[in-house]
Amino acid sequence: MSVKQSYSQCGEDLIIDFLFQSMLNVHEISYLDIGSNDPIKLNNTYHFYDKGFCGVCVDPNPLFKNAYESARPRDTFLIAGVGPKKGKTKFFEIEPHTLSTFSEDTAKRYIEEDGHKLVKTYKVPVLPISDVIKRHFKKIQMPNLLSIDVEGWDYEIINNMEFEQWHPTVICMETLTYSTRRKQHKIASLIELLKSKGYFVYADTYINTIFVNQSDWERRDTK
Repeated sequence: MSVKQSYSQCGEDLIIDFLFQSMLNVHEISYLDIGSNDPIKLNNTYHFYDKGFCGVCVDPNPLFKNAYESARPRDTFLIAGVGPKKGKTKFFEIEPHTLSTFSEDTAKRYIEEDGHKLVKTYKVPVLPISDVIKRHFKKIQMPNLLSIDVEGWDYEIINNMEFEQWHPTVICMETLTYSTRRKQHKIASLIELLKSKGYFVYADTYINTIFVNQSDWERRDTK
């Protein structure tokens, strides 16, 4: 019996793999990973890259550029953020880098309440998610997997998505606030927003929630 390795924080990649293969009968996967961070460690899409698929990974921290080019050469890696409108926005690089954020309020909370260190701030390009889709998914299929972990801008990204033009089959998103003082809580508004966009909760690992598009789920038996 072979043992599958998970690269996600709580096994989300293996849950999604089972969901695609066994529940949705989807065997070709393309992904958009927003706030992708490290190309392998605690990454929701590396498992699918390792299976031979490809996609686009977006992270504002230039630290990861060489790592993606080395570990995931088939993928497109963008040093940018994803937000409501195109432009440049201040980025707060925090130690550890998994907590880096565009949200000043979130950065302040991590520093003042949780005792994390601000490494530096700098401006980076921000793109609407529709621009990323139109520009980088011309030669490969539209992404049916969307992973988002952006420490504070999650709601804005989902709220500005054009679901009429593109709705990923599966969305994996961090839905738990971070705290070192056991003050974390589920972000109910984010979960309700995705439900209003036609998604239901398939699985929850406490830190992350895996959503499935209702219409794709209902069509699964016809594939």
